[in-house]
Amino acid sequence: MRARARWMAAVGLVTSLGVAALLHGALTPERASPRGGDGGEHPLTAVRSTPSPSLPEVAPSRGGAPDPSPVELQAPTMKGQGQVTVRVLDATGSRTLSGARVAIIRESRIESWTEATTSDDSGAAVFAQAHAGLFDVCARGANHGMACETNVGLVAGGELRVELRLPKGGHLEGQVFLPDGSPAQGVMLRIGEDADLSAWTDTEGRYRLSGLSSGPHVVTLTTQEGPAFPRQVMMESGEDARLDVRLAGFTDVKVVPIRTGPRKGTVVDSVYAGAELSRQKDGSWAGRVEASERNINLYVSGESGGVQVRGHKEVTLSPGIPAVFRVPFGPWKLPALIWTDTPRQRSPGHFELAGHVVLANGRPAEHVHLVRAKPWDGTARCGNTPPSYERFRFDGSAFVVPFQEGEATLYAWTEDGQAGSVTVTGTQNGRVEANIVLKNTGGITGTVDATTLKPEDVAGGLISLDDRGPPPTQVVHPDGRFFVAGLEPGEHSMRVESRQGAPLRVLITEGRLTNLGNVSQPDRAESGP
Repeated sequence: MRARARWMAAVGLVTSLGVAALLHGALTPERASPRGGDGGEHPLTAVRSTPSPSLPEVAPSRGGAPDPSPVELQAPTMKGQGQVTVRVLDATGSRTLSGARVAIIRESRIESWTEATTSDDSGAAVFAQAHAGLFDVCARGANHGMACETNVGLVAGGELRVELRLPKGGHLEGQVFLPDGSPAQGVMLRIGEDADLSAWTDTEGRYRLSGLSSGPHVVTLTTQEGPAFPRQVMMESGEDARLDVRLAGFTDVKVVPIRTGPRKGTVVDSVYAGAELSRQKDGSWAGRVEASERNINLYVSGESGGVQVRGHKEVTLSPGIPAVFRVPFGPWKLPALIWTDTPRQRSPGHFELAGHVVLANGRPAEHVHLVRAKPWDGTARCGNTPPSYERFRFDGSAFVVPFQEGEATLYAWTEDGQAGSVTVTGTQNGRVEANIVLKNTGGITGTVDATTLKPEDVAGGLISLDDRGPPPTQVVHPDGRFFVAGLEPGEHSMRVESRQGAPLRVLITEGRLTNLGNVSQPDRAESGP
C-alpha cells in the first residue's frame, strides 16, 4: 500500500511481473517447435539493464560444424537454490570495498534489505544458498552510494557472479524543528522506504544520513504524532547537502470516497493525504496528518471489474482543525491517449520458457544476456507506440524466463556479438523447453557524446540498423557507450539518433566486434574492423 500511495503522490505507475514456473497439467514438459533466427524485422526499443562490468570476454570456438555428439543439457528449473557471489569495488574499479551492505532484491521496490549480507576484506559477499529466480542485486557502503545490477537470473544448482562499482556517496544533514521553532527530538528520517538509510534526531533536532547516491531523494519523516509530509532533496555526485525541516501542526483527516458510475465490484485499496490513511468500518478512510497553509492533494486508488479507478481532490488543511472530505473517483485515464476504462479481456496467464543457450558448435554458451518483450500490463497502446523490452543476464547457458501465455520470442546474445532467438507458444501455467542456438554473427561497439543522449536513447532507441528500427540486442549506457550484437557479416546501414547527416556504412566480420569509436562526429562516413 505504501508503494501505491507513493505512486499516487508522484502520479506514476508500477507494473509488476506475473509469477510463472508452474508445471504443465500432465507434469510432462511440452517440447517447443521453436522458430529460431533473427532474420526478421527487429522489434522497436529495448529497456536497458546494466551488465556486470566484471564479466570476462567470451572467446568460444568457431568455424566448424556442430559437434556430432553435443553435450546433453537438461532443462533448468527455478525450484531450488544456487550461489550468488558479489564483488564490491569503488567507482574506478581499482579498490575493493569491505563492510558494504549487499542485498538480493526480489521485489519491485526496496523497503528493507532482508536478504542481505556484508562484503568481507576482499570485497566479496556470498549468498551460498540463494533461492533461484530473477532479481536485482544492490550494494552500498559507508561513504559510498548505491549501485545495482537489475534482472539477473539464478537457476537451481547454478552460480551467478556480479560485480558492483559504488559511486562516492554524499552526506545529508540538518535540523528538524517543531511548529514553535524548538528542536524536534526523536523524529525518524528515512530515504524513501529504505530502512537501512535512516536516522533519528537528537536533543537538538539534528540528524545525519550517509552514503546517498547522486540524484533526487524523497525524505520521509515520522514524528510522535504520525508521518509528516515527505520532503525532497537533490544530491550532487559525491557532495554533501543540507535539509532543515520545520514541521507544521497535525490534524485529523477523514476521506469518504464517492464512486462515479456503477458501484458493483468496486474496491478502494488506498487513500493518501500526504500520508496513508486507514480504512474504517463505515468505508471511510481516516488518519492524523501534517497540515500546512498550502494546498495538498488527496488521492483515492482502487479497482472495479479489473479496471483501475482513481480519484483526486486538492484541499487545504489547518493545524488542529479536523476535516472531512468527499472525493469522487472513477475509471482512470492514462496520458497520451492510453485508456484503461475500456472493456477488456482478463489478464493473460503465464508460462515459463526453460532451456540453454548453445554456440553454433553445440557447446554451452556462457555469460548470456536475454531479451524479451515486456509483459502486457492491461493498458492499450497508441498505434505508433513501439513495444518495449526487458533484459536479463544469466552466468551460464541455462535460463528460465516467464512469459505471458501465447506466442513469445526470447532473444539471446553474448558479449562477443553472437546472437540468436527462439519463438514458442505457451499455455497458462505451462512450461516450454527450448534451446537457443547462437549464430556466428558479429557486433558493433562505440560511443556518442553523452550530453546529447535523451532518455529514449538510453532505453535502447539510439541505434537503428538497415531501416528496421532499433534492434532488441542493443545496450546504451548513460556515459555514451553502446553495444549491438547479432549482426550478420557484411555491410550494414546504421543511423544514430543524436547524429545528423547520412547513415554510417558499417562492415561486420563474423566473430568480431567492430569498434566505431565516437560516432557523434558528423564527418564519419563509414567504419570497418
